[in-house]
Amino acid sequence: MEEIIKIKETYGCVNLSSKRHINDLICLLKLPNSNHITLDITGCFTDYDSTSMLIDVILSHLDKMEGEKKLTVLCDDGYDNPFMYANLFLGSKFLNISDKFRLCKAEWDYLLNELKKKRKIEINIKIIQNANT
Repeated sequence: MEEIIKIKETYGCVNLSSKRHINDLICLLKLPNSNHITLDITGCFTDYDSTSMLIDVILSHLDKMEGEKKLTVLCDDGYDNPFMYANLFLGSKFLNISDKFRLCKAEWDYLLNELKKKRKIEINIKIIQNANT
């Protein structure tokens, strides 16, 4: 069953671009006991490597679950740009993406396939058009 973590609504946090804010949020975060988690960050400001810290916590949690696992990240339409992957995943320790790694579409697809094969975790990014209007 899909469980949704609504960052802005539930935690009142819109600044995911600061390590201090992320660390505070991670302390408060209640991770559901589910193999399918949707992380709703619509209306939030993100930047590497702070946002990837939050995503790493969720991926680590999913990694401990049995069977097929899925993380869906809901973003505003402003994320539909070449820097989208960098803003969300650059600096990820779980995905082993260093801060100097250029994450183009082909490299991202390769990482996704490896993650699904080795750890049975699927990651999807959904762009919500006009999420803030």
